[in-house]
Amino acid sequence: MSQELPTSDYKDHWQEEEIVLERPSNDNDTSLGFRIAGGNDQPFVENFTSIIVIHITENGLVDRDRRLKLYDIILRVNGVDYSNIKHQTAVRILKMSRNIVRLLIRRLVPQLIEVIELKHSNGKLGIEIVGGIGSEYFKGDYGVFIIGISNQINKQLNIGDRLIEISSAKNTYDLRFVTQKEAKKRIELACSDKSLPSNVFTHHLSKLENLQLNSNHLHSLPMSFWYLTALRELNLSKNCFFTIPQAILNLTNLQLLDFSFNQITEIKNEIELLQVDELNLNNNKISKISTKISKCKRLKILRLDNNNLELKSIPISLLKYSTVSQLSVKGNRFNDKQFQLVEGYDYYEKRYTANQRKKD
Repeated sequence: MSQELPTSDYKDHWQEEEIVLERPSNDNDTSLGFRIAGGNDQPFVENFTSIIVIHITENGLVDRDRRLKLYDIILRVNGVDYSNIKHQTAVRILKMSRNIVRLLIRRLVPQLIEVIELKHSNGKLGIEIVGGIGSEYFKGDYGVFIIGISNQINKQLNIGDRLIEISSAKNTYDLRFVTQKEAKKRIELACSDKSLPSNVFTHHLSKLENLQLNSNHLHSLPMSFWYLTALRELNLSKNCFFTIPQAILNLTNLQLLDFSFNQITEIKNEIELLQVDELNLNNNKISKISTKISKCKRLKILRLDNNNLELKSIPISLLKYSTVSQLSVKGNRFNDKQFQLVEGYDYYEKRYTANQRKKD
């Protein structure tokens, strides 16, 4: 049985934000590092003409700035209204903007997000949905909402939930900017993998500060994980990760991130984007560490015990120039005395000693 949803409950799912980007003063031609889609002549999808961010270039200006996000809707650029604009005009204005680029964006940021694991019957979740691009349930909101529930096995979903994403064991399908028809299709596709349950992201847990996902069989995280902006402690130990997921790099309030007892073999260049105070990578299979780890501005404690590291695997920049004041590397292919002779160790030792004095 379907129910009407109260309009007022969903207005605070969206927020507007002004983002000021600054190109190098001597180079007005520097790319901003993102791509857009949409326009009144080239809809992103049918009936969706807003200008939307569809790609952020790795290590580009916007990526380094970290404020503009995928699927942000651009409302204005340097005072120019983007609400009813041709695609090429929107592109040209961005390219011709000088050193200072003022963006007014609209972003979907539900106050609460929840990851729900559901069992399905015959490829169906037993839900009735409304909304989507071209059939908006609320004016100006393109979301897909649950309006009816029948024969649901687990009863975790609620009337009025906004569906953000659905994942099977094999694929993840975004439900934020799709037509209702496409949303139904993606839900069916996710449910077609009948051997495993489906995961649904709804708008319930963005204020969550501590999340324990240890001792599962996780090997990846959906990109919508970045909605969990309040997370301070995240435990992903004893899973099946081979690399640190991209979605975690968008979290800005992490204090502790635990990836111990996984299958990680390499710390890649993307590590420089990670914002965390303590990173636990004990008991993995790490044999290579990017020099970019020295650019983790907040990283104070790094645990690398019981990996496959050789002395040459430890970047000199990590010892010399990073903010790490507590580094644990026991159980690797060298002993403490050998480690203490590595170039840069004296720099690290000074940070370690200073930190211990603060504790005392």
